[in-house]
Amino acid sequence: DWDADLVFKFREELLGGLGVCNLRLIDDLKRGMERAWDNYFLLEQEKDFAFEQGRFHYGLHDYSRALIFYTKSSEDAGKHHVTEFNIGLCHASLGNKHLALKFYESSLELNPQYRKAQERRDAMRRALHLPKAKPLLDLSSCGEEVLRPDSPLNSPNKRVSFDPEVVRRMRLSRTSSFGSNGSSASTPRSPTGAASPTSVFLNC
Repeated sequence: DWDADLVFKFREELLGGLGVCNLRLIDDLKRGMERAWDNYFLLEQEKDFAFEQGRFHYGLHDYSRALIFYTKSSEDAGKHHVTEFNIGLCHASLGNKHLALKFYESSLELNPQYRKAQERRDAMRRALHLPKAKPLLDLSSCGEEVLRPDSPLNSPNKRVSFDPEVVRRMRLSRTSSFGSNGSSASTPRSPTGAASPTSVFLNC
């Protein structure tokens, strides 16, 4: 049976190969991830398996399912600026523009300098014909990053977010990193983590 700890250990390899898997293998992976979730118990905060489940389903464009797991991650492991941002991405993909904006802003409350959330928030406010957002802090007077006292930015949890804007630039470079059977080739992995022709995961 699928072991949650083992899946967590090899999560980057799993997520990185989604874009080159055939439909039959995708179905097998989905069933396996469901069994791994059934076998999972949150014993260590740094092993936030709900977050990884969210990444998995987002990579399959199952945004409703990804939203469930990202929300579960936030409830069990605590709010994190990347988790809030990813919830916003899910809502945006589902057409929930106002909810997407809410979570982009929530992400920025936790980390005012998180550029991806800034860009998405500003773009969404323009799409909703809302005035430009006021800065959350005066960056000109800050010599270093300023965070809310309760920000989990320094959490041992490794959080990763999708960055759809770089998919096009990464497409050719990543397809050459996998063999025709979906297994990892001998090409060294990128420092930014796993990527696929359809989705890109960046460490934050």
